[in-house]
Amino acid sequence: MNRTRFATLALLLALGLTALPASADYAEALAAMQQLDFTKAFPLMQKSAEAGDTDAMYGLGLLYWNGEGVKPNLEQAIKWMTKAATAGNAEAMNALAKMYMTGVGQPRDVLQARSWAEKSAKTGNADGEVNYYLTVVSGPELNYREGGSPDIAKYNTLARRSLSERTLDQQAYDMLGKALDQGSPEARLYTVAEMVDKVGPGNRSRVLELMQELPGLPKPLEIVQASLQSLSKIGDSYTNFVIFVNAKRVAEATAAVMARRAGYFGDTCAKDDLKISATSISRPLANAVYLPAAQHQLATVFLIAGNWQEKWVFDACGKTVAVPMEFQADGMGGATFQAMDPGAASAK
Repeated sequence: MNRTRFATLALLLALGLTALPASADYAEALAAMQQLDFTKAFPLMQKSAEAGDTDAMYGLGLLYWNGEGVKPNLEQAIKWMTKAATAGNAEAMNALAKMYMTGVGQPRDVLQARSWAEKSAKTGNADGEVNYYLTVVSGPELNYREGGSPDIAKYNTLARRSLSERTLDQQAYDMLGKALDQGSPEARLYTVAEMVDKVGPGNRSRVLELMQELPGLPKPLEIVQASLQSLSKIGDSYTNFVIFVNAKRVAEATAAVMARRAGYFGDTCAKDDLKISATSISRPLANAVYLPAAQHQLATVFLIAGNWQEKWVFDACGKTVAVPMEFQADGMGGATFQAMDPGAASAK
């Protein structure tokens, strides 16, 4: 395996150079690594690990993993990381959690990953808390996608669960919240991803505020950010971006029927000329039930039940068409919707 400055710096960071060394050999190994002298560092790290230093065990595992000062050896890497983790090293626990979660170095096993992540989280480690959250939201209990395609039956089963049946979900959110309280950038990123995906009052503005606080957004979230900023200019809505796009198609179709009935369409105006011009809340959220979360920023993120109405206004070549939109929380953080045509009954 070729050495790279990135891999070396990542290795040094993982070992925690700012922490007090547990032994002279370990300290000397770290000093050698700072000079990129891995040939010298490896035997010192090995000696310290064999003497029982858990940080050195983890460091030795990383050296084997990256092939620094020794030939890459995944079996030895996992052996020493497991020793370190079993002895209580939280970073080693996190490394094993990620290996099992991704299937790199070992067969993918989300439940085994969760077990190591939970052990790390119990030490108060923020990375462990984030890893626990990830193993739950991507785990077999809550994953409703098979091969990338949604399993509608499983989605509906999950959506119908009562609060008492959502203990695992709540534990995951509480872990994410704990990491957020510790200032974890990764936790903040996943909080943004959660809010982007959920409907509810104020979510859109809170997402945009959190996005501004992140040092760098992944490209997909940059696109979402620009889209949410555009939607905010139209008006208030409890929808997320995906629900808005899908509901807009339904609202446009209803607006077209209403515009045609009112005689707005003619030689110079047609259905394709309809443009959404404003959205507003006409009936606030009622009968709301949220997934309980200890961290205040997550307390009103996962809307399980509730209903509300919005008014979506369309411009039909200078004429106004207002479509009432009924929304119902779907139990999975999203919503079902229906466009109401106020004049449908009288037109029959």
